[in-house]
Amino acid sequence: MRHALPAILLISIAYTTQAQQKAEPVTEVEWAELDFVAKDRTAFRAEELPDHIRRLEGKLVQVRGYFHLSATGREVRKFLLVGEINSRPTVLKFGPPPDGLPMHQLATVEMAAGKTAKVIVFQPISVIGRLTFKVVTIDGQVNLVYHIVADTVEPVKQRPGYGPALTSGC
Repeated sequence: MRHALPAILLISIAYTTQAQQKAEPVTEVEWAELDFVAKDRTAFRAEELPDHIRRLEGKLVQVRGYFHLSATGREVRKFLLVGEINSRPTVLKFGPPPDGLPMHQLATVEMAAGKTAKVIVFQPISVIGRLTFKVVTIDGQVNLVYHIVADTVEPVKQRPGYGPALTSGC
């Protein structure tokens, strides 16, 4: 019985530490808050992001969006997230527009270790994870800046007046 108390104390401390880690606040972010204009898409660096966006780096965030149609299979570890916006989307007719994809409306998402996301097409999703900035260049232009290591990806109800930031057109 003398050894049972220290073991109970250790379990209690471990449980409290886990509960404290889970209590980290989640910052809800709308894609409009992530909007910015890059002066030069061929030489853009994450340090050029506005202060209000850079303050989100490393934070646990929740964003809404849609799986990009490039996500194939039933479950994925990585995918491209298209932002959910309440304004007119960018229409992609024959590939990306000449001035590049709207990099402030897309994010690469990588699931946390050991986790996968169930692919849900044509329905909004909520992504909760840690936001970082990772500049990705495609054909000499910066097209992606936001990167999220996600803990959860869940379907959510569509909000009136909102939709995907990118659509395909004919």
